[in-house]
Amino acid sequence: MPVTSPYSEAYKEALASVTKDNPIVETLAIVHEDESPIYIANDLADFTAYLEDGVTQVTFLAGHFNLRFPSKDSGGVPQLSISVSNSDNIVGNYIERVKYSQKAISLVFRPYLSDDTTEPQMDPPLTLQMRDIDLSLFQATGKAVFARDLRNTMVPKEKYTRTRFSSLGE
Repeated sequence: MPVTSPYSEAYKEALASVTKDNPIVETLAIVHEDESPIYIANDLADFTAYLEDGVTQVTFLAGHFNLRFPSKDSGGVPQLSISVSNSDNIVGNYIERVKYSQKAISLVFRPYLSDDTTEPQMDPPLTLQMRDIDLSLFQATGKAVFARDLRNTMVPKEKYTRTRFSSLGE
């Protein structure tokens, strides 16, 4: 079975030939069930684009965030380090409002081509849960993990038993 990539062909091409006139715009949504999401563009100007449903248009606020991927030999559950600018205190206030909730804070990473705002160039977008959050005056930092621990996922998901599949023999 061939390995599929969540990146669109246009995005792969853009990564290979990005120019200063047509940059890739990385975006991040901070989502909690009890609040409206915060949309941030890793850019100097606000960025308006459609989400993956092709219907919902949002404005990503100009800001800065950094995702640092774990090393290949990190072992355990892969954790990404994340930092998000908090200079205008929007992120800090948001996290303060939801930090005592039992519900997780989700992060949704969507890359866009600057000249194609019709949909993100990754389908589905990368969705993570934020953990170990530290707030300072200028930034929010923490760890981001995949929503599901794939190490304990049963593959194949369906159990093949003799009761259900008598041809397996005795």
